[in-house]
Amino acid sequence: MLTFIIPVRHPQNAKDWGRVKYVLGQTAASIAGQESGAWRAVVVANTGSDLPPLPRGFEVAWVDFSPNPIHDLGQDFTSWPDKYEAFRYDKGRRVLAGLLHAPNSNHYMVVDDDDFVSSRLAGFVERHPTANGWYITDGYMWSEGSHWIFKFPSLHKHCGTTHIVHRDLMKIPPTFAEAPQEHVRWLGTHARITEEFVALGHPLAPLPFPGSVYRVGHGNAHSQTRAVWHSCFMRKGAVPAPRAGRQPDPPAQPDADAHQRIRHGRGAGGRALTVRLPPRRARPARCPHPPQRTAPSPRPRRAMRGSRPSMRSRPAR
Repeated sequence: MLTFIIPVRHPQNAKDWGRVKYVLGQTAASIAGQESGAWRAVVVANTGSDLPPLPRGFEVAWVDFSPNPIHDLGQDFTSWPDKYEAFRYDKGRRVLAGLLHAPNSNHYMVVDDDDFVSSRLAGFVERHPTANGWYITDGYMWSEGSHWIFKFPSLHKHCGTTHIVHRDLMKIPPTFAEAPQEHVRWLGTHARITEEFVALGHPLAPLPFPGSVYRVGHGNAHSQTRAVWHSCFMRKGAVPAPRAGRQPDPPAQPDADAHQRIRHGRGAGGRALTVRLPPRRARPARCPHPPQRTAPSPRPRRAMRGSRPSMRSRPAR
């Protein structure tokens, strides 16, 4: 069985709790669209938080954690390391509360409360119960309100909804008090998990299909990731530099099929996504071999009646 754990921030750390509630409902709907029934979901929230109606298969683990006093990163880059450590610990203790709430699952996946997941995850994990786990290297990035969804390489380096890990590798302690703080912080991070498991001799495998959609460009995002245009095309390295020998990072590419799936509410992996975008105008079909246009030939000049012929039309003497 696959257990999805959705840690929700303290209400005092939300700029707009109504917005948090709205996107959490969308995330829950994408999880509930699993094609297989071998899954469960645990939302970890502070006692008294106003949560949206949750689908069948969801449970709530209520906690009494204090708000994170430095939750927002802000624009002071010198203080980001301390703020990231505080965020990792706050998120990690909520993830740990979810693990202790559902300790008997084979695999766990931490899902950020504003992202989307594929409907194929639970069925895929059910067919591989003894695997170490997987990381989502190929996924999608979507700006809220946009009509486009983009393929994003190495998504597991940027998004927190990208790892499925076996129970034995999570090292779940018997109680919350027995968990070392360093392990709690480890539960709240995602950027270095893949390399750490390789070093431990328990590598995760890349998921063979796109497994999640990274939602960006909204005000409640802790990472403050900007819209797709700024994140993928206006970032340093997206445009090749004139210096010889430099290989820039490949920018994200638009995926027309994914755009159709997200518009019709099926998500990147099936029927999970509930976001519905306005229909796109149909473009007229273009001829693959358009006819070649040629310049019109000049019309011959007609002489007026009674006029003298031009010098060119007079016979030679």
